[in-house]
Amino acid sequence: MPNMVTDVYKVRSGEWTQVRIWSDVNLGNLRKKDLFVTNSRMEVVDVGFSTAFEAAWDTEEYEQLSKVLDEINGME
Repeated sequence: MPNMVTDVYKVRSGEWTQVRIWSDVNLGNLRKKDLFVTNSRMEVVDVGFSTAFEAAWDTEEYEQLSKVLDEINGME
């Protein structure tokens, strides 16, 4: 399960902007593993790698996060 998200909103000369990188961080040994990437609307973005977390992202947790995000962004 992801326990950290990194928001990337602007990249100079980069292809990916306004994305979120979902990661699993182990604070015991300070290792970080990127799991998947979503855009600002919580839709999975294909960046050239995939994991089991990407396939399982369409769950109840996704619906809850999507609803909260829409409320924050003033969409509802």
